[in-house]
Amino acid sequence: MKTLTWTAKETMSMISRPDPAKRPGWAVLRVSSVG
Repeated sequence: MKTLTWTAKETMSMISRPDPAKRPGWAVLRVSSVG
């Protein structure tokens, strides 16, 4: 549940200004999606 909330927040932030180099959220998002 915590991960979902964090993912949603990160997703919004990433959409606003994508920074995969500084934001490791992309990797987490991918893992969360697959999982």
